[in-house]
Amino acid sequence: MTVQIAKLNSKIDSMEIEFGRNRMEMQRLIDENKCGSVRYDELLARNRAINDAIRVLLEQIWKLEK
Repeated sequence: MTVQIAKLNSKIDSMEIEFGRNRMEMQRLIDENKCGSVRYDELLARNRAINDAIRVLLEQIWKLEK
């Protein structure tokens, strides 16, 4: 069980890194007044997907910990 939790935590860590990189690029696009760009929309959609995936992984961890 702890191996499964470690794997899930590792996935979450990777997603959080990608989320942070996306967020930095989104901020750069905002600073360049390009927040309406296609790239911004792509990054926003990806970060929403990352949030959803992290939520699912956390639920799996919580079930394993019970």
